[in-house]
Amino acid sequence: MTDGQWWYVRKVRTGTPSGRSGDCPRTQQCHEAFEAHRAQVDHATRRKIADPPRFTPVSAEFLRLRMALRGNHQDTRRFIMAREGMIPPEEFFNPENLQRIDSKLDALWRS
Repeated sequence: MTDGQWWYVRKVRTGTPSGRSGDCPRTQQCHEAFEAHRAQVDHATRRKIADPPRFTPVSAEFLRLRMALRGNHQDTRRFIMAREGMIPPEEFFNPENLQRIDSKLDALWRS
């Protein structure tokens, strides 16, 4: 459980966020807040589980990009960060950057 979930559990069990009496006289409201939070989290989890996996073939462009990134640690790191949303995707997947990475692959094949 996360800290936020423990906070809700303490609120529901004791009627207070800290476990001291008198901090939260509206135990029912605390319980409803916990149930709403739990339902929201459970709904998102259920949706992830219920979505069937989509096994689509990998595009030739993606395979070529992976080949070009092999051994290129800095660009590989930025690629993963863009895929995971840690940096804006357009920062990595812009045409100039992809052309630069692709030119490295062409240079490797010529040598």
